[in-house]
Amino acid sequence: MGEASAQEQQQRTLKDLKRAARKLRLNMPTKEKKVMDRPAQYFSGGRLVDFILKELGDEVSDRDQAVALATQLLRSRFFYRAEFAERRVKSKDGEIKTKKKLQPVQDQRLQLEFLDDPKTPYVWLFTAYSMKQYLLSLVVLVVVGLLTTIPVWPQAIRGVVHGIAWYTSMTLLILLLTLFLVRYVAHLAVYYGSGRTHDFWILPNINDETIGVLESFKPLYSYGPVTDDDEEDADDDNKGDGAGDGDEKTKKNNNSSSAEGEGEPKPAPAKKED
Repeated sequence: MGEASAQEQQQRTLKDLKRAARKLRLNMPTKEKKVMDRPAQYFSGGRLVDFILKELGDEVSDRDQAVALATQLLRSRFFYRAEFAERRVKSKDGEIKTKKKLQPVQDQRLQLEFLDDPKTPYVWLFTAYSMKQYLLSLVVLVVVGLLTTIPVWPQAIRGVVHGIAWYTSMTLLILLLTLFLVRYVAHLAVYYGSGRTHDFWILPNINDETIGVLESFKPLYSYGPVTDDDEEDADDDNKGDGAGDGDEKTKKNNNSSSAEGEGEPKPAPAKKED
C-alpha cells in the first residue's frame, strides 16, 4: 500500500513538472544556435528563474523555490546544461579569430547543477506543441486524405481541381524562378559595382532552413559591407541580449501560445521532437 502511494506521488510530481515545463516552453523566449550540428533552443539560468516567477507565481513564492523547481526540471532531463567553448578559425584574409561554440557541459560534476546565472546556458530537450500546431496538423491530414480520394471524385470536379493545380503550380514556379534570377542579378550588380566591397540581397533569409516560413521573408532586403562568414558568426556570438547569454538572435519560441501542448523529456543530450 505504501509502495503504491509512493508511485502515485512520483507520477503526480512528474505530471506537475511536465505542466510547468510546457508552460515555460511555450511562453519563454529562447535563442537558437547549433549544438552538435543540430538546431537547438537555449536560454540562461537567470531567464528561466525569472519566467518561473512570472508564469508559475501561484506555485513558487520566492527565487529560492524557483531555483529548486528549475533544478528538478534539469535533473528530470527536461533540459541540460551547456557551455560556450572557444575555437580558433581562420578568416578569408588569413587572420586567426576566436569563435564561440555552444556544447553540452563537459564536467560531469556540473551537469546536474542549476545556477541562477544570466551567463550559464541551458538547452531544451522537452518539446511542447500549441493548439495551433495541432489544428494545422489536422488540416494537413484532411487535405492529404482528400487528395488520395481524387480517383473516386466526379469527373467534373476532377477536371476543375486538375486545372487549378496545374495553373497554380506553373505560376508559383515562374514566380520563384523570376525571384531567384532577379535577386542574383541584383546581388552581382551591387557586388561588382561596388568593387566587391558591398552585398545586396533581396529576401536574404529565403534559403535559411533553420527558421520558419514567415521568418524567411524577413527582412525584404539587406545591404552592407562584405563580411567573412566566420567573422560574422563570432560577432553575433559576442552581441548577446544584454543578459550575458552571448548568442546570435533572440526570438520568441515558435510555439509561443497560451494554448496547451504535449511533449516528453528526452534522455539524451540532443534535442529530439516527440
